[in-house]
Amino acid sequence: MSSSHVTSAKNQAMALLLLSGETITRSLSPLSLFNGSEMAVKRFLPKSHLSTVIIRDNTSVQRIQEIKVNHLEETRIKTSHFYEHLKKKFTSDQQKKISRWKKELQSNHLLTFSLLS
Repeated sequence: MSSSHVTSAKNQAMALLLLSGETITRSLSPLSLFNGSEMAVKRFLPKSHLSTVIIRDNTSVQRIQEIKVNHLEETRIKTSHFYEHLKKKFTSDQQKKISRWKKELQSNHLLTFSLLS
């Protein structure tokens, strides 16, 4: 049978079911579940508690993942700021030491020069 013949046979069967007053259930391709919104997906899932549990679990796992990522980003920023603070403190301490040594050296030099004179 050709593809067009199968499609027309399906259409004829659906038309007969409509005329008889029966409800028609459509078969879904797997891709159609991925292309719709969440409500469309919920509509085509089985009417069991398991489907809602899976959807809620997926949502809660995504939220937990977002919280963890946000926490890691905040920690990275705090660590970066702390590192910059320590670097500035170290640099300023080294500059203070150098200036103190220069003063000591000048005072010793002046003291030595005054003793020699």
